Amino acid sequence: MGEKTIPVWPAKVTLLPVTEDSHPFGGAKWQVKPIDLDAVGYVEEEYLIQGTAKMYTWPEGQLLPGVELEGPYTSRFLLRKPADPAKSSGNVVIEMNNWARGYDRPITIWGNCWERVVKNGDAWVGVSIRSDVLANLRRFDPSRYGQLSFETPVPKEHRLDRPQSNTYHSTSTDPDSENGLAFDYFSQVALAVRDRSEGAPMAGYDVKGVFGVGATAGDLATYVAAIDPVSCRPDGGNLFDGYLIFMTGAPGNVNQYEEKLHWMDERCKFYCKVPLMRVYTCRDMLGTGFHPDWAYMQRRNDSNEPGRYYRSYEVAGTGLMLKYTYYNEPCHEDVEKMGLQIQNGRTWKAWTEEDLKTFEFPTRYVLNAALVNLERWAREGIAPPVTEPYETVDTYPDTDLALDELGNVKGGLRLPYLEAPAYHFHMDATATPLEREILLKLYKDHQDYVDKVAASCERCVKERILLPDDAEAIIQEAKALPFFD
Repeated sequence: MGEKTIPVWPAKVTLLPVTEDSHPFGGAKWQVKPIDLDAVGYVEEEYLIQGTAKMYTWPEGQLLPGVELEGPYTSRFLLRKPADPAKSSGNVVIEMNNWARGYDRPITIWGNCWERVVKNGDAWVGVSIRSDVLANLRRFDPSRYGQLSFETPVPKEHRLDRPQSNTYHSTSTDPDSENGLAFDYFSQVALAVRDRSEGAPMAGYDVKGVFGVGATAGDLATYVAAIDPVSCRPDGGNLFDGYLIFMTGAPGNVNQYEEKLHWMDERCKFYCKVPLMRVYTCRDMLGTGFHPDWAYMQRRNDSNEPGRYYRSYEVAGTGLMLKYTYYNEPCHEDVEKMGLQIQNGRTWKAWTEEDLKTFEFPTRYVLNAALVNLERWAREGIAPPVTEPYETVDTYPDTDLALDELGNVKGGLRLPYLEAPAYHFHMDATATPLEREILLKLYKDHQDYVDKVAASCERCVKERILLPDDAEAIIQEAKALPFFD
């Protein structure tokens, strides 16, 4: 344990019952497309968690954060786990839910990879990390969620004497809240799933690895960069065994009174004492769009060095606002009960069935392999493969991604969709089919296209950036492609 490491102490965890009149927001039965967990051998539970959290401070020029104040909080978490402990992999994936629309959206793992989670036998946990989300949960079900609060420990006379700088994309302007308390809450959820005592959430399960994941506008990046280095379990052990950060760029800030880190701050180029993987989309790299953090300027070398673990995957062909995760988001009725409006990522309306039929790059295949690689890295010491970064043109602040003659990104982690292309991929995650004349220049016929896809799949599986069953799905998709008819 480093000399500045501070133990995190357990919080009180209470099971919340499901009744005819009260159910978990975002529960599997109440998604846009409900999942019957019983049919796949899983159970779902929701817990109230109440503890004391530190309010950290991390001023410019200070390498590691300190503690300013501490105060009580109450939040909740969802747990999905194999019904039979004997079928558990021993992995627990704790996901910071995305909060940008005012309600929880499990974008990274449950939204993209739930079938992989179930096949592996992993447990999944979803956490609510923003005060405006808690306020909306209280509106959704006052009886179930009435206690939820990240009340600030700042004395009343000093509240909001500076801007609430980490409410980016947040609807809350509540001067009595402090989102910085969510970091110790996240740590205490990790402690809760490691607890093997009777009545604990994972009692009876052999928990072998706990992994933090999320796509959260810098919150998980902040946790890994700032909180993980100074935190540990009461016995001195690591709280998490590895991390997977999807999308987003720079760390944010550790409390609402300090400014968000600038993307050129050296603290943005962090490594980790446990395995850390980042999966970027094309639109995460530059200072434009929804993620204007200039992740391009935060690039650092991949590393297998103990205490400085890092792996970065810049995925060619993909972008923001994936439609695939929509099915695993909370149902419209429950969102509307909060007084909120459904958004499809581009407009304030739900995706239509026609929208959902159109092809988009299956980023989930990269995330599936990344999650498996992370778990093996942490538990078996098998480092993930190294991939290439995107190719770029010009220099900051005029940097842009280099494109090929089809308009697709050069370089990066390349799945068969880029090596044997049939689409123009756009940086908003949409795609349009290649024109027939282009296809006939690239391939002799449909079978030639399928053969090239299969060869690329073979390479990707061998290099461990694609799982075998996902490779087979890509080959079958290529065989069914109608563009050559």
